[in-house]
Amino acid sequence: MRYHEDSNGRFLVLPKGMKAETNWTKDNGKLNAVRLVQE
Repeated sequence: MRYHEDSNGRFLVLPKGMKAETNWTKDNGKLNAVRLVQE
């Protein structure tokens, strides 16, 4: 995974073959999280 920032915003670029699942949290819902899974 790598970090990319430009005029469009900040991004985490995932490795090939991975996808992101949203709607995850950490610390009893206090922090947003993204789960990475194989495609």
